[in-house]
Amino acid sequence: MRPTDLELRKSCMDARDVATELRRYEGQDAFDTGPSDEQIALVSHVPGPASEREVAECFADRVLPDVLRELWAATREATLFEDSVYGQSGLRLLGPPDAVAATRRLYETGPVTGSELSDVVVFGKFIGDQEGLAVDRASGAVVLVPELPNVDEGVVVAQDLVEFLRTFREAGGRKYWE
Repeated sequence: MRPTDLELRKSCMDARDVATELRRYEGQDAFDTGPSDEQIALVSHVPGPASEREVAECFADRVLPDVLRELWAATREATLFEDSVYGQSGLRLLGPPDAVAATRRLYETGPVTGSELSDVVVFGKFIGDQEGLAVDRASGAVVLVPELPNVDEGVVVAQDLVEFLRTFREAGGRKYWE
């Protein structure tokens, strides 16, 4: 089935939005307070894209949400708001091979059938934390993924990836849904 012109235009618009939101992280100043009340810079690093070949090889046997193709067309992997002193907080956006491995681990660690996590692709991991992020294949929603099974499974944190990237940036790297 071929996509309609409207779907193609929306896909192109989403691609610009994902790339635009990621570019906004570069040079974005954010600070947190450390254990001794010192100000700690939270830094973001968004390098270049993954190759189309790498993405295709990693996801040859599974359906990949278009928004993740757009993410990896903008950056192969990235760190957002990483604690520049202790390296104990922030978000790591996974590259395609790590995303495949994290998704596989999710399905191996516990029952997800019938939960909000029954058909997702993991794309992010919080640094120093046991949570990750995934995109629901059907709805495109960004959901919280526990590293341990049955812990707050499938909490929706944004309706789509662009909304998540924008809101997370505006929150200065804080988990705005908590």
